[in-house]
Amino acid sequence: MPSSLLGKAAQWYGKRGYPVFPLHSAAGGRCSCGSAGCDAPGKHPRISRWPQQASTAAPMIFTWWHRWPDANIALVTGEVSHLVVLDVDPRHGGDAAIDEVQSRFAPLPVTVTARTGGGGWHHFFQHPGPRVPNSSGLLGPGLDVRGDGGYIVAPPSLHASGASYDWDSARHPATTEIAPLPTWLLALLVSSPRPKAPLDPRSPLADVVLKGAGEGQRNTSLARLAGHLLRHRVDPYVTLGLLQSWSQANCRPPLTEEEIQRTLDSIACSEARRRGGLHG
Repeated sequence: MPSSLLGKAAQWYGKRGYPVFPLHSAAGGRCSCGSAGCDAPGKHPRISRWPQQASTAAPMIFTWWHRWPDANIALVTGEVSHLVVLDVDPRHGGDAAIDEVQSRFAPLPVTVTARTGGGGWHHFFQHPGPRVPNSSGLLGPGLDVRGDGGYIVAPPSLHASGASYDWDSARHPATTEIAPLPTWLLALLVSSPRPKAPLDPRSPLADVVLKGAGEGQRNTSLARLAGHLLRHRVDPYVTLGLLQSWSQANCRPPLTEEEIQRTLDSIACSEARRRGGLHG
């Protein structure tokens, strides 16, 4: 058995039928790949052919973590592991986006959940059988889905921030069943793109536009509006002007220009990753 905590955890996943492979590690904000410009420290593969080489076999897992004892753990998603994972990233508006999705459809079922090193959440669901594509931002800003051909960083891997990925103690895999993927969520993920209907003035987003937001809700509302405009490919400079006008007219008190620009920059980065098909 590998002696490191990460190696033992990788073996634990393998014994349960979940294919894994080693990722680079991150320390002091730097990635073990050695690239000063690495944009995904501790999150990208150490092996080049991971879709073919990911394994549940104890000897293979031992070899990897004997060679790289501090390697972060990649857990393969999709039909091969019977897993689909919803990644909620509050740094890019994920909290507000998942609230909006649930208000339109239904609450997510209780299921195995992990806290990510970046402060977000991984919600685990049973793979439904039909192919589930990976997506970034399809459901809303800060919401990524890992299905067939994807992977997630698994506990107890270490984030570049120094924080670890950890299981939610109330929704740990040892005590909680992985819930089936909700049918409404599957429909959103596999449906063909179609034109968006005009905003219903009774929708939550329309209420934000028309009624504004008080202190404590302003930044969340701003992120939702920015994500909506950028997803519909409104020019970023036009988006900035609209957000500034909305803030002055409807926020109590208005947000500063620095707050607006910072939020817009964050949402714009998330949207750029979604269009480029990069994994989170």
